Amino acid sequence: MNKCLLVFILALLLPVYADYNPLSDAPINSVEEFNQDEIEIDRMEFEYPSSNSPQPVESKPNKNYPQIYNDLQLADFSYLHNIDPDQYYDMKDAAWSPYPLLRLNSAIYFKGITIEPGYYLLTPREHNGKWYLLFKQNGVVAHTCI
Repeated sequence: MNKCLLVFILALLLPVYADYNPLSDAPINSVEEFNQDEIEIDRMEFEYPSSNSPQPVESKPNKNYPQIYNDLQLADFSYLHNIDPDQYYDMKDAAWSPYPLLRLNSAIYFKGITIEPGYYLLTPREHNGKWYLLFKQNGVVAHTCI
């Protein structure tokens, strides 16, 4: 009986509070009050003077990706015991790694390197003026790519 009475009261009050904005200071009087207020949306029209019409965006030049791949060289260095010496400084002020975690579902091939499927923490590092990408697993450098 109490549940039915509660459902009946809620069913009566629901139309009154359906359009209620809790951030508004306006009091709720009736449902008819909400129906009278129609929201009018102004359509913005952009008018450009003939001298200042928008110019099309310049397209980016096409890049020769096969040539870029052929020009890249393999990393000519490695870390002692495959431990990144700068990892401590990256993590000391953070609760988690500031670098993205990559999940590979299939192998990636880069020249003579095969990066097996798995989870890798991608970490950029500069070495002798060149930037390299470290693929780390469990805090250990698994692969280094330029």
